[in-house]
Amino acid sequence: MKVLFVNNVASMQTITALGMNNFDNIESKCLIFTKNKYSTTNEVTVFEEIYRPAINPFKVIRSAKLLLTQKRRIQNWFDWADIIHYAWGPIFKSGKDLKWAKKTGKPIFVEWVGSDIRDIQYLCEINPHFNNNFEIIYKVRKIATKRVRKYLSQFNNVQAIPTLCPEMSLFVDKKMFPNQKSLFQRINLTAFKLQLPKLDSSKPLIIHSPTSPILKGTQFVLEVISKLKKNYDFEFKLVTNMTRAEALEIMQKADIFIDQLILGSYGMSSIEAMSFGKPVMTYIMPKVFEAGLPNECPIVNTNPTNLEGNLIALITDAKLRHELGALGRAYVEKYHDNSVVIPQMLSWYKKTLIK
Repeated sequence: MKVLFVNNVASMQTITALGMNNFDNIESKCLIFTKNKYSTTNEVTVFEEIYRPAINPFKVIRSAKLLLTQKRRIQNWFDWADIIHYAWGPIFKSGKDLKWAKKTGKPIFVEWVGSDIRDIQYLCEINPHFNNNFEIIYKVRKIATKRVRKYLSQFNNVQAIPTLCPEMSLFVDKKMFPNQKSLFQRINLTAFKLQLPKLDSSKPLIIHSPTSPILKGTQFVLEVISKLKKNYDFEFKLVTNMTRAEALEIMQKADIFIDQLILGSYGMSSIEAMSFGKPVMTYIMPKVFEAGLPNECPIVNTNPTNLEGNLIALITDAKLRHELGALGRAYVEKYHDNSVVIPQMLSWYKKTLIK
């Protein structure tokens, strides 16, 4: 069976594709169209450059040829695959690539992972910490609402099957997509060397790595850190403008990892930190647990109102940091490791091919 992932969000699709190739009779590739320092590529990653139609009349003929070649290359990959699994959204805003995929008759899956599909209006209803941050709502509501509706419509038109972590399932209408699949984020745990916080450490290293400072609640983190510096001994690093490899190197040395305080669930950064054996602080909404997140999740549920107290508890208790780190690693082993999640995905794929 040949599995083609389209797009790469937080490196999860390239990690998954590489992991699938370790299973018998499975060949998997990840087709990407952009490169950035925050994502990881590997030997199963295929990069295709995206061309835009030329405005200059003297370049129209050359542009037309490039666009035709581009279309053929993408269609060739769709023809190669038995399963086409998108992440985030279509390759082109118009969704024309989804039509090409649909014409092959192959099963199409789609994995939504965050701001691609969050319904901001509904999020305000179920998440008091998001609702209380009016600047956040103002900045993201209009563009997010338009994008969500468009993606839902585009993938519904090709009868795509959504694969959703518990948080994302809150925002996808079951009437529109009755055949939803529950899927946890994946990680290659063997690539993460366990390094639990030391029991004899009296000056813990706290890190916060905000890809989006407003949405991550960075302003609250900086305020509390500044306040606690007056009475507690610790080191703090704000990890920004680094490659993924550089950020992971610092994360491995940390004693406490602060992720996000507002959005309402955890993502790949929290999973990576737990994989290293670090205690993680992030905000998880009650609705996410109701949607299927295991109650045994060891993340320290933290929002702007309890950040200070939770940080003090971790700063002053090396044993607690060590124990939470060990619980986090065990949690990832049970729910997020490639060896656990990929067989579930392959089972779905095979069932759709039999039909």
